[in-house]
Amino acid sequence: MRSRSGSEISAKIMGEETSKKKHVKPMKYEVEEKMVVPRPSAEEFGDFVSTNPVQEAPEAKKTAEKTSKGDSPSAWNQPETRISVINAWVEFKKTKAEIEANKKLSNIQMWERMKITSKKDRLKQIKANLEAKKSKVFGNIENKMDIIHKVADEKRLMVDAERHEKHFKAEKMGAKYRATAFAPKKIVGCFGGY
Repeated sequence: MRSRSGSEISAKIMGEETSKKKHVKPMKYEVEEKMVVPRPSAEEFGDFVSTNPVQEAPEAKKTAEKTSKGDSPSAWNQPETRISVINAWVEFKKTKAEIEANKKLSNIQMWERMKITSKKDRLKQIKANLEAKKSKVFGNIENKMDIIHKVADEKRLMVDAERHEKHFKAEKMGAKYRATAFAPKKIVGCFGGY
């Protein structure tokens, strides 16, 4: 199997740049073989190391076999594998649904706050306009009431002045009639007249 270098892959991805670049020879990676370290002898470590090799438990062998067979298509025939994959898929879908629902809920909450804020601002504006109109109307009505009071006071003063004038005239005429000893020609109708 041939391995590809990073520059060759990026050149293939870019497409257009492949014609401009020279063909780069892929580097061969050699895999080093693992060194086998001999097991320490009992003399080196004394009583701490047993001379008998450790036997693997049969369950560990079974799990190792399952993991090695896990990539094969026959792994899907195992009910545990299918159930675990289905459970993982269900959890993924639930998580995705939760995330989408949270996004939508946050959008709704943001929309609600924005609308409520705009309506509160509108209400404040209307209240301010109403207060301005109210103060203007109240001011006009109060001015009219003040004018009415002034006119009424002027009329009262005129009536008072007229009354005082008539009283003065009556006293003057009464003094004249007393001085001449003549009675007025017109007397109040209930007293009769000459």
